[in-house]
Amino acid sequence: MHALTDEFNHSKAIFILDIDGTLLRTHEIDNECYWDAVERVFGKQPNSRRLLDYTHVTDSGILEQWCRQTLGRDPGIEESRQLRGLFLELIQDAARTQPELFEPRAGLVEWLEQQHDTPDTHLAVATGSWGSTARFKLKAAGLDRFQMVLASADDGVRRTDIMTTALTRLGLQGLPRDWDITYIGDGPWDYHASMELGWSFIGIAEDVRATSLRELGALRVHADFRSLAGGAEP
Repeated sequence: MHALTDEFNHSKAIFILDIDGTLLRTHEIDNECYWDAVERVFGKQPNSRRLLDYTHVTDSGILEQWCRQTLGRDPGIEESRQLRGLFLELIQDAARTQPELFEPRAGLVEWLEQQHDTPDTHLAVATGSWGSTARFKLKAAGLDRFQMVLASADDGVRRTDIMTTALTRLGLQGLPRDWDITYIGDGPWDYHASMELGWSFIGIAEDVRATSLRELGALRVHADFRSLAGGAEP
């Protein structure tokens, strides 16, 4: 077995997973659909679509900050409802026209199967997406069969809150100190949140995104899940 497989398949491990850009290559289309939905619901174009321009890179956090900066107020309940519905429709349309973006990253399914077969290993999803779009993406990718616990932007504005909610939902009472908690993500906000919580971090990213994670201090960055599952990256 590959050395990395031994490292990440150890017992008493908890893996909390991001979705967009990590499990699936949906990070760009997700951002595009999000802002298209915002523009349609609020009738205003965003000043910036760059995620790094927002304090909390979650669907709820971005909307809250954008509304306060652009409209001088918080989003209304009906506006939020309309936005979530339209956003989901746009993501569903994208999955029909660009299904390749919703395919699991190479090695992911094999790695997930290994974790399910490993004693004392637990998996959960903590995503900045709202729950409805997150569940759709997992189903579109065929990952819903793993029945992973999910925490989303429905559960908080801050990514750290979403991550700790996912951990809580695993239902592990009196978590022993020798358990290793690892967050697997693709963005700098994922790395920063992991460091804030004192968790281990694995980056799944390529090119500029991989370089930015390494420059922040991430020690483990891979293009996909093949090396984690025991294979070799290209």
